[in-house]
Amino acid sequence: MRRGIGPGAAARKSGALILPAALRDQGNAIAAAIGWDADSFSVALSPSGAAPATHYGHHAWAEQAFFDVWAAEAKPEGLAVPEEDFAAVRVALVLDVRASIDDHLLEVAAAHGLLETQP
Repeated sequence: MRRGIGPGAAARKSGALILPAALRDQGNAIAAAIGWDADSFSVALSPSGAAPATHYGHHAWAEQAFFDVWAAEAKPEGLAVPEEDFAAVRVALVLDVRASIDDHLLEVAAAHGLLETQP
C-alpha cells in the first residue's frame, strides 16, 4: 500500500489525516501495522502555527483499502494494535479523501483551524 507510480496509480486517492498530538503514537502504530512508515504522522500543526504542535498530520496517496482501515467503525480483523488505541484514534481522526493532491493536507488543517508549525 505504499505510494508510487505504477499500474494501480489511477486508483489512488489523496488522503489527509490529522490527529491530536496526544494520539500521535497510536496513529503511527496503526500506520506501521498496515505497512506504512512508523512516523507517518509527521506534519506538526497548531492553531497559531507556532510550536508546540497540538496536532499531527499525514498525507497519503493511496488506494481505497488504506482509507477503509482508517474509516472502519471497528478495528479491522488482524490489525495488530490494541482495540482501545484504534477506537481512540478513530474517534479523534480527521480524515478527508479526494481525487486531487494539491495542498490537500494544509487545506484540511486550515479548515479545522490548524496551521503547519514553523521552527
